[in-house]
Amino acid sequence: MLCYLMLLALGAGAKSPGTVKLTIRFSNVTLDIAMRQVKEASPINIAYDADKLQLAQWNISAKEFKQTNLSDILHYLLQKANVGYKEVAGGIVLQNRHYR
Repeated sequence: MLCYLMLLALGAGAKSPGTVKLTIRFSNVTLDIAMRQVKEASPINIAYDADKLQLAQWNISAKEFKQTNLSDILHYLLQKANVGYKEVAGGIVLQNRHYR
């Protein structure tokens, strides 16, 4: 029972990609580097296998986001790479879109 209450308490303050806002700038980098930047800036844990998802093969044009929802930033970065994300246990997991 105590563990259940602790999980409820942790979940109550959980943040989601739709509520977290980031200010971040990308300057003509590959997707794997852009995702490292997002991972460092985000208060939400983000897990992925850059090699398996082949993130290094995708280039991201220079762009700046100011106080933008994390979900919008992820959509911008991942849309062409056939990569999506899933919220799992208070974090984010990147995956190939066909595994949804």
